[in-house]
Amino acid sequence: MTSLTTLNVYSTGICGPLPVWPSNASVQVDSSYTSLCPYPMDVLLYIKPIFDRDSNAQSRCALNWTDGTDPCADEWTYVVCEGGTLSGLVLAGCSAPLDYFEIASFTPTIPAELFLLTDLKVLDFSRSNVTGSIPAGLTNLVGLQSLTVREGYLTGPLPGDLSLLTSLTKLDLRDNALSGPLEDLPPLPTALIALDLGLQNVKGPGLSGFFATGWDGLPATLRELHLDGNVLPGQLVAPTGLSILQELSSLLLNDNSLTGPLPAFFSSFTALQVLNLSDNRYQGGTTLPSEWSTLARLRDLSLVSNGLIQAIPAGWSAMVLLESLDLSDNQLTGALSPLFSSWTEMAWLDLSSNTFSGDFPTFVAAFAQLNHLNLSYQGYAGFTPGPLYDGLSSLAVLSALDLKDCMAPGGFNGSFPEGVLSGLTGLVSLRLQADALDGTLPDSWSALTGLTCLELTPNSADYSGGTHLNATLLVGTLPATWAAMTGLKVLNLSRLNLESTLPAAWSRLASLTALDLSGNRLYGSIPDAWVPTRNSPTTGLVSAVRISLGDQRDWFFCGDVANGGMWPSGSLPISGLRYCEASTGIYICSVACWDFEAAIALTDIKYDWRPESHTIYSACDLGTWARGSDPCSPEWAYVNCSGSAFDTVRSVQQLRLRDCDVASSAERLQPTVPHQLR
Repeated sequence: MTSLTTLNVYSTGICGPLPVWPSNASVQVDSSYTSLCPYPMDVLLYIKPIFDRDSNAQSRCALNWTDGTDPCADEWTYVVCEGGTLSGLVLAGCSAPLDYFEIASFTPTIPAELFLLTDLKVLDFSRSNVTGSIPAGLTNLVGLQSLTVREGYLTGPLPGDLSLLTSLTKLDLRDNALSGPLEDLPPLPTALIALDLGLQNVKGPGLSGFFATGWDGLPATLRELHLDGNVLPGQLVAPTGLSILQELSSLLLNDNSLTGPLPAFFSSFTALQVLNLSDNRYQGGTTLPSEWSTLARLRDLSLVSNGLIQAIPAGWSAMVLLESLDLSDNQLTGALSPLFSSWTEMAWLDLSSNTFSGDFPTFVAAFAQLNHLNLSYQGYAGFTPGPLYDGLSSLAVLSALDLKDCMAPGGFNGSFPEGVLSGLTGLVSLRLQADALDGTLPDSWSALTGLTCLELTPNSADYSGGTHLNATLLVGTLPATWAAMTGLKVLNLSRLNLESTLPAAWSRLASLTALDLSGNRLYGSIPDAWVPTRNSPTTGLVSAVRISLGDQRDWFFCGDVANGGMWPSGSLPISGLRYCEASTGIYICSVACWDFEAAIALTDIKYDWRPESHTIYSACDLGTWARGSDPCSPEWAYVNCSGSAFDTVRSVQQLRLRDCDVASSAERLQPTVPHQLR
């Protein structure tokens, strides 16, 4: 058409950009958009009722789209413009979260009219409950660079013509209900950088199988490949050309059904920064590939729950940029190499639930950025006693420390060093193993005002079937100064063998939901200040859900609380608190107890008479007088009471300790009147 001089397309349905014509050509076009080439404003106004909350009560998007205004010049909401031209539509978050039975309340499809806007570069319908299959007309958007439909209800397979979107660099369809096999993955756009098809098995059957051509069908430009949360069984096979995917930086294949050994060929993906293969079906015998030591750019590695065995390869010390390493819930063994001190960028280290042994990894002191350290539950193995606290004071940003059940038999030893943990003022969660620790609970921990969880208990193996094995050497009382930890939600100091009353000052722990002080030697009563009342419903342990004070090792504990007590926040009478029991099995919050001091007086004087103490001198057996039992119960010999079985010890009317001496005057018992009875 080189001789063309005139072209008239006035009032036709022709749409699209004009080609380059010879300079002598005269082209006449309509001054307005036709029905096939509408104004962007007209398209947006047409789809507005679908997403605008004024038209659709189920939508959360407020659209200020008004006829006669310009989407770009007048700053329409959810619209993206470049140089005064509409380039994107971000209708994300238009739906409130729905449960399974509410899906039908707001379930729009992607409007086909949008595919007339061929200049669009960005489309985002995340969290708007978009349903249906991916429309075929999507490929009309030849300039589309990013398509994001997260947390929707898209169904069906991937369309086979995605490769026509030659400008597409990001395809994010995470958390939908796509299905179908991936063995014959359709050709992908050659410019694609990020592909996220994860979490398709939550709302549907998920994508299944794996690539028939292995990794060879993926574009060389790909940097992010997320296929986690699908049904991709079998063993990963190395690509035919390891030179591909040299740009791959993030690979998520966790929560699938992968089997076989961990792929050593991943060592060729030298640009990897994030790798997650957790929760697959690797069986026992799978080891950590030493070849991965070439992944020097790796920052985040997660291999949780894969049945992995043997030690962490010492060569992994070359991963000097590691910020997060999670190898928890495996069967890894051996000592941790001191070479791992090279992980100076480490912020999150979780090696819990394995069977590591050897010296405690004091090299963590080199991890100045460490925020989370979990070495708990090392099974029958565990780290040998050593300088546990060496260097911990240097971890200035540490917020979570878990060393529960991580020590070998014998545990670590020594007392709590004052000022070490108390200097870690950023701690939010602290869980320690108390075996063989001596000394008292540090008052200095009151400086840990950011703590929400504090657990200090013996090794789980030292407590079986409700029997204590005297696992700790701690002494002293519950520190009243810990009332400064006002952010505490969980406090577990069970089975520590502490002899103490309950600190009234702990009434300031208003955020506390779970308190476990069972298995100690507590005595006294629940402080009145702990208990919210009708007159003061916002003071005391107003958030308490579960309180365990039972199993006080034959010591006497009483919970006689003030009348009118309410728990929590005035909604539950103190008399109905289920999880607040005495070692006798009596709910201390539902039964008024006898007077503590007088009851202790009676149990103390029995040692002057019972045969175990004076086999020759005494003929009276007071062995049934036990702390934690009712002096007015039938088991208490030589005592007569008035009133009911659970009356107070003040109702004791008679104490008959007659004829306790033996016949021989040389061996006759000559006690004084016990001062406790005066």
